[in-house]
Amino acid sequence: MTVGPMIRTLLCCLFLIPSFTRSVRADAFPDSLLARWESYQHRAHAPGVTVALVRDTGIVALATLGERDVVRHLPVTVDTRFYIASCTKPFVAAALWTLAVEGGFALDEPVKRSLPWFALATPGATDSLTVRDLLAHRRGLGSPAIGLLSAYTGQLTAERLRYWLARVTPRGRFAYNNLHYQIAGEVLAARTGQTWPRAVESRVTRPLGMRRAAFTSAQLGSDADVAVPYAWRHERYEPLEPKSDRTLHAAGGMGASIGDLARWLRAHLADGMLDGRRALPADVVRGMREVAIAAPDRHPLREGLMRVGWTAGWEVRTYEGDTIFVHTGSYQGAAAHFSYVPSRGVGVAVLADVNAPPLSELLAIEAYDYAAGRGSADVSERLEQVMRRFSSDAESDTLPTVPVRAAAEYAGRFTDPNWGDVVVAARGREVTMRLGEYDMPVRWRGADAFVADGDTPGSFERDARGHVAAVWLKMTATDSTRFAAGSRGHGAGTVTK
Repeated sequence: MTVGPMIRTLLCCLFLIPSFTRSVRADAFPDSLLARWESYQHRAHAPGVTVALVRDTGIVALATLGERDVVRHLPVTVDTRFYIASCTKPFVAAALWTLAVEGGFALDEPVKRSLPWFALATPGATDSLTVRDLLAHRRGLGSPAIGLLSAYTGQLTAERLRYWLARVTPRGRFAYNNLHYQIAGEVLAARTGQTWPRAVESRVTRPLGMRRAAFTSAQLGSDADVAVPYAWRHERYEPLEPKSDRTLHAAGGMGASIGDLARWLRAHLADGMLDGRRALPADVVRGMREVAIAAPDRHPLREGLMRVGWTAGWEVRTYEGDTIFVHTGSYQGAAAHFSYVPSRGVGVAVLADVNAPPLSELLAIEAYDYAAGRGSADVSERLEQVMRRFSSDAESDTLPTVPVRAAAEYAGRFTDPNWGDVVVAARGREVTMRLGEYDMPVRWRGADAFVADGDTPGSFERDARGHVAAVWLKMTATDSTRFAAGSRGHGAGTVTK
């Protein structure tokens, strides 16, 4: 899918720059480090950030910088709930590991044993794919369609999931992709008879005492202490719509506070023990440290930070001679990181309310440097360079917003059976477009040709009478899809060109 990285579900309001007031515990990070982090925060345009340095006994250093709400000037707290995006994945892995430890289920058994309906494009891959393959991303599954339908538009149905899975051909090698964990969530639900959030809650977050863990849009959008998701566009903060229940999924469907993530890391540092009691089975924590596939790579921000592989739940990195078990997450209005170093008995969690993964990664590494008594070089300029690609406006923003013809001519609901609905509406002289729950601002290239969401080419098709009969959108890198006016249901199949 060519939909741009910056989601456009924005409220059209102008907000002031938030005041970056510190609110830190007595056991805070040093002022010199906090000052540099505030500089990073400004350069990454992150309204609110929180960092925790953790040992198995508790939080040993905490910083809460900036605001969770820049309109009401509400500060970030230890209990502020952030969307954690892909940091959901290790919780799903822990729930499946717990099932395996309990017995009657094995990570190395075929997925098809849990999901009889499961089918990929190649029968051999269908039959051989295991749950451990999913948790370690080691078979290279991927589907832009499922990713878009589940995380953005909210239009993924059981029928569409099966339709698009049947078109997935594994690469046969490591490739990080949400699809692995979306299938893992289906396995978890099938094995427990619960939804994947209920299964994670009952086996992981509740035993850990993660009282601010969230799995619903209501918890992420209307809680009294929640981080509003923001984007920095046109020199201002613009709030984004929180995730809906239809766009929360097993690869990215949780919210949590920094206090919650501290409890998660403490349990992993103590082989599952927390506050003197057993919170996670020791075999789960230890099993999640077993490397399942080598996947070497160099980190773009910090010299000497290397990825070496993946376990069934964690990315494995090395830094200054230490082995770090890591997971990160990012989405529009959110960036998250948590990790731990068993040999040193220390872990770090970072949360932010803007899509700034370079920032969360950098803060985590500098927190480890502080814990080890190492100095950290100021990399503000490097951070700013890396962040430009996350915050730059689309080139199509220079195109006109008003069509040559009357906006009302284009209004209507258009459907493709395997992608869902596109709703086009007239708002004054402009045209709005929404693919399920995903807003796609329209810029015009000609009378009926446009660019949606910054980089998705499209056009309107007219019938013999000159009425709009369909919308064409370039849903993949190679094909455009026809969304027909007035059609419904699963039947005709996707029409592409």
